[in-house]
Amino acid sequence: MRYRVPTLSPVAAMAAALAMAAALAAACALSEGSDQQASVTTGTPTPVTVHYAVTRDLSEPLQALAPEGRTEQASAGDLSDGVPPLSLAPERFEHEELEGGGSGAPRVMRMSAGADDVEQRAPGSRPAATLVTSFDGLGVGFSGPQGTATVRNPSDNSLAVGLDHIVQVVNSRMAIFSKQGRRYPSTGTVLYGPVETRNVFRDFGGPCENRNTGDAVARYDQLANRWLIVMPIFSRVPVRQNEPSVGRSGEAARRSQPGQMRQPGPATTLYQPAMPAPPEPRPVVPPSAAPPATPPATPAVQPSRPAEQGTYAMCYAVSSGPDPFGPYYRYEFIRPLFPDYPRPAVWPDGYYVPTSTGDDVIQKHACVVERAKMLLGLDATEQCVIIDGVNFLNNADLDGTQLPPPGAPNIMLAAGGSQLKNDLDDDGVYAWTFHVDWKDPSQTK
Repeated sequence: MRYRVPTLSPVAAMAAALAMAAALAAACALSEGSDQQASVTTGTPTPVTVHYAVTRDLSEPLQALAPEGRTEQASAGDLSDGVPPLSLAPERFEHEELEGGGSGAPRVMRMSAGADDVEQRAPGSRPAATLVTSFDGLGVGFSGPQGTATVRNPSDNSLAVGLDHIVQVVNSRMAIFSKQGRRYPSTGTVLYGPVETRNVFRDFGGPCENRNTGDAVARYDQLANRWLIVMPIFSRVPVRQNEPSVGRSGEAARRSQPGQMRQPGPATTLYQPAMPAPPEPRPVVPPSAAPPATPPATPAVQPSRPAEQGTYAMCYAVSSGPDPFGPYYRYEFIRPLFPDYPRPAVWPDGYYVPTSTGDDVIQKHACVVERAKMLLGLDATEQCVIIDGVNFLNNADLDGTQLPPPGAPNIMLAAGGSQLKNDLDDDGVYAWTFHVDWKDPSQTK
């Protein structure tokens, strides 16, 4: 079921969107057969696709998942094959022409009439919110038990707060901090990190362990007191047996194979590696003793690695308790479409994870994974629908422990317009109700 806020001024549209979200939350137990469905012209979902987990297991504690041999050079090499243009950090294009012509300069966007009237250009008159606490998180110069952070831009920050800990993920690095309360006297002490996010999947096998392509997200499930870490795989993996094809609008629901067999297996706790040893200082050579300079050698031409032709993947790690050091149940699900910018949301019947399928198409992939089974470390499935012609999707995410009505569908929102088409005049806010049926995917709407 989908709704649209009528065309309004930008301020009125935002107010109406907030009111509509509240109204939808109260009415989310309505059946799919309700006559309150509004007519729309874009964003029609396809039938549901069911993904079976490729791999699942239970990790060792963080203290047992050593990242030996993982270098920045190896990590950077994972970012090349099968990744749509401009889907990674833009600095790689900053001083070079883009493939197919053009430059890295941003395109000129046209603003809607009246946009200047709603831009706030001065501070408000009310006092600012009171700052309770603050601490330095992951960033340039950040240091922790595992050394100094190496970061990329854009930052893609993600922060989750649990009972006694705070977990931060920035692109491809993660860290764990203390939270004042039952276990720690203060907030912000670095307990773990910086490490690559894929360290959560150490010894899991496949692309979840071997690739670290960024955009990972951390969430805390307050209903179950569990940690959820979601990590997309942006580069294509080798072709698998029974490779799933890309879904199309109007196709019937179908099932895809799990990423690896016998997942998740026993829960595995995170490994906490030792602080790396500082580099040895170079000996100082007097100028008189320095050897004569020699011209640099011509670098050998390295053969290019052929691009993989398989699918992408989405990796999930769900802790077995409230401790972010694990152990974790780990899963891999095949994604035939590029899984950019995941935004996980917690709902009683599943973890909802919408993604964008690329920077050169207006298409979104709305997926939900079987939360109840993942909390127990059981074999789980993932169901997805494709929605064309819509902006970034955001699912309703529960804060606190108050439950929605039994059986209430999740709510997805998207703002109107399209940056790719330079369309900034659509001031509508679109909403969908997303109901999942784990026993009968044909009833997922």
